[in-house]
Amino acid sequence: MLESVLAIYDELKDFRHRQEVDDFLMVVSPSEITDLTEVLSFFGSVSAQLESAKTPTGNLVPVVYQLAMRHLSPEAQDSRMKAAFKSVLLEAVKEKVSVSPWHLLCAALHPKYRTLKQFSFLQEPQRVAVRNAMTEAAAAEADAVRQQPRRRPQEAGPSRVLVQLELEDVDDPLPLEAVATPSDSKCRAAREVDRYMETHPGAVDDVLQFWRTHSNVYPMLSRVARRQLGAPAANTASERANSLAGRTLDERRARLSAECVDALLFKQNRDLVSSNMGMATVVDLE
Repeated sequence: MLESVLAIYDELKDFRHRQEVDDFLMVVSPSEITDLTEVLSFFGSVSAQLESAKTPTGNLVPVVYQLAMRHLSPEAQDSRMKAAFKSVLLEAVKEKVSVSPWHLLCAALHPKYRTLKQFSFLQEPQRVAVRNAMTEAAAAEADAVRQQPRRRPQEAGPSRVLVQLELEDVDDPLPLEAVATPSDSKCRAAREVDRYMETHPGAVDDVLQFWRTHSNVYPMLSRVARRQLGAPAANTASERANSLAGRTLDERRARLSAECVDALLFKQNRDLVSSNMGMATVVDLE
């Protein structure tokens, strides 16, 4: 909206005979509109990424919060209006945005932010608490694997022997005997978390691909990552799907079969996601 106002700012001068237009032009200059647009453009970019249905978003919330603190910090060259606007937005972000322990756990599951040292709003006890939560989650995953029932091979028929065309799941390297007791699970999980924290993996472009390729190195943590990173940070995608369903299935098309509705929603959602890819710059902390 502000960009549109800036584009027609000169044309608005032709309407100065209207009181509301004259009051606006006397209060706001083009440079001030430019400043406001520059401040707000950051939030448009990060919102698009937090609403993504294509990639994990829970790990982005602490990153966005840290970048917002930087973006809204006053600078020497800021005008008085820009500095005041930043101050108001900064207080609103601190009041409205909540970085939960789940967000911090998701961020720690990204190798780049595994120690959470990049987040200046955190204290050391909070980082320790996230590390302990990661250990507990990994131990719980190990216990879940231990409690899974053994797979029984199918009995062969009397006339012929059936060869089971199945190999062990390499993405599930924890055999049933790997974890003997719950306490042993926590010890194994703690060692795995320590190893993860002490190893620098280099640049990671796709966090899901990282855990997929390192599932043998970090078997328990890879299960935690798979479970936690799959949850979205915002409910925008589900609300969008409900909205699409409401426009697809109405009184005039009430006889569509469930299979047809599913196919239409799948195609519309895929087209929407494809059109939004590449529109926003990637949120990242240096």
